Amino acid sequence: MTGPSGERWAVTWRELERVAFSYSRPDLSQPRRGQPVQSPKAELVLSPVSADFQDAHPEMEDLAEEAPGEAGLAYSLPLGNAQRFVGPIDDALNAFAGGIYVRDGREIPRGLRRPWAVVASVALALAFWVPAMGYAALSGGADPTDIAMGSFWTAVVVAWLARVWTGGPMAIGFMKFTARFIGGAFLAVILLLAAMGLDDGDTRSADLQRYGSGVLLAAGLLVSGLLLGRADVREWCEARAQGR
Repeated sequence: MTGPSGERWAVTWRELERVAFSYSRPDLSQPRRGQPVQSPKAELVLSPVSADFQDAHPEMEDLAEEAPGEAGLAYSLPLGNAQRFVGPIDDALNAFAGGIYVRDGREIPRGLRRPWAVVASVALALAFWVPAMGYAALSGGADPTDIAMGSFWTAVVVAWLARVWTGGPMAIGFMKFTARFIGGAFLAVILLLAAMGLDDGDTRSADLQRYGSGVLLAAGLLVSGLLLGRADVREWCEARAQGR
């Protein structure tokens, strides 16, 4: 392997008393002012069998640090945001260092299927977007600028939903927040307009149908965001993000 300063080094399992692999969970929350999303971290810590290890491997000096509660040094190798490799690294250490390997992190589940809530969420989001863009296109005529903008944002939304479909943590976290906010805001506005129209005695069937369709679409978008907050969605997304 290569250390922080570029030196190459290699050790054998016989030289190690313990190999600890620590990793955090992917952060699916949204950034807030003063509370940015924390990048997940992964780290490998090697604890040698004897103090002679330090003399045998001077090329690893930059990795050495005091081990809390232990005699001697440990060697820490930060892996950065290597979340896609957490699962494979865990598998490799279990296979080749089973007697000395210590996992410091949750056990990542295997073989999880895409939850039905993700399928329903993507379908509901599309059910909101397609009629909304169709209505905008019909009301705006055939203006080339409007068509270009609509095509651009449709491509953005499709790419975003594709990442949600495949379990992208950032896409799902952003979708949870955005769908709840936009869906809730649209629903509140439509209900308010409908109530004002009824108070004015406007009960034409076309208006009622339009209000009803708007309520259903906005409620669907709100539900699509709520569905992504389920525990099974989080577990599946985290497993996907960590290579399982």
